[in-house]
Amino acid sequence: MELRVTADNTPRVIEQHKSLFVVDKPPGMPVHPTGQGADVSLTAWIQHSFHVDVSPIHRIDRATSGLVLLSSNSNERAFWGRLFSTGAVHKEYLAVVHGRPPGQGTITVPLYDRRRRKTLEAITHYETEACFYDTSIIRCSPSTGRKHQIRKHLSLVGHPILGDSRYARPNITSNPNGMHISNVANMVHPNGKARMWLHAHTLATEDALFTTGNPHEFEMLHRLLSERDNTLEI
Repeated sequence: MELRVTADNTPRVIEQHKSLFVVDKPPGMPVHPTGQGADVSLTAWIQHSFHVDVSPIHRIDRATSGLVLLSSNSNERAFWGRLFSTGAVHKEYLAVVHGRPPGQGTITVPLYDRRRRKTLEAITHYETEACFYDTSIIRCSPSTGRKHQIRKHLSLVGHPILGDSRYARPNITSNPNGMHISNVANMVHPNGKARMWLHAHTLATEDALFTTGNPHEFEMLHRLLSERDNTLEI
């Protein structure tokens, strides 16, 4: 199979410990094969690049970039799976959102689980890192793991993630100089490959810490927004 991976959407292996792979997944790449088109999945890329079959220990959305843990060892997957299911893994995300949320807060809106057919507790903590005229950069830490939790929670409180075509229904406002946030984001992706601005930044346990560092795209967007606006103090 020919893998259609280009220089700007190649996964980055952060660490490899025997059978464990810690990978920074680019936005738009599915973790598993989808059977739709010829887009390569993360598991297929690892198989092709390292000649080993792996399965994900956890998952992030196709549109989300950032950390994914995978392993070729079922016992290791079970070990990490227990850590995730018991809340022993601290997860931190970076997000660019519409509007200017308060400096920090906790969202506790319960979310409906279609598979279980009931509403479940959902908790997302956030802290604002930088605030601009029509958008903000925040850090999110979900205490629960509901499907699309961060995306749904931020949309429900009126601050949807930039580029989220499913949950974003922002009130469009104009910047005094006429440069809307979408125009600024397009400057980061001049080839027209828009992304959803959500990135899995950190995974931490009592014994391990994995982080991608701040993605280049987020740093570039921060710089462009700073040039457009005077950054407000939080």
